[in-house]
Amino acid sequence: MRKRYLLTALLLIAFLVTVIPAQAKLPKAPKAGWNVEEGMPDLGKLNFEETPTGLLYAELRGGEMMMQPPQGSKVTVHYSGYLLDGRKFDSSYDRGRPIEFTLGIGQVIAGWDEALARMEKGAKWVIAIPPELGYGRRGQPRANPPIKPNAWLVFVVELVDFK
Repeated sequence: MRKRYLLTALLLIAFLVTVIPAQAKLPKAPKAGWNVEEGMPDLGKLNFEETPTGLLYAELRGGEMMMQPPQGSKVTVHYSGYLLDGRKFDSSYDRGRPIEFTLGIGQVIAGWDEALARMEKGAKWVIAIPPELGYGRRGQPRANPPIKPNAWLVFVVELVDFK
């Protein structure tokens, strides 16, 4: 049990020490979009901002100014989800249709509710979600591949619309 926590802590430290500081030395990723067929974006080439909760986000494409969804609105979102090793575990792009849910009432993981409330309509972001805002200690064993307990998650998220 202790070895697992130690390994998780070491992986997190490696991520924070190597990926996040490296972003300052690398050029920004193009803002003009991202091709979902290419797989997970190179995190070291993105300029992440961090929220007080530890959520990391980087803009790939801006949205419509001042058009952020209020809590309780129905949002339409396209996304691909990845583990830190680059393996994709879910994608609305692969299914050919975005998902819809009500923002801010816990229908999705907390990291999604937080990130989408900050996004503007039409924006596309990469979000890195710490375990506390994702699946936490329980993980998500039904995902393919399974999401292990205390895993960081990376999503490319596009806020298509909201009502």
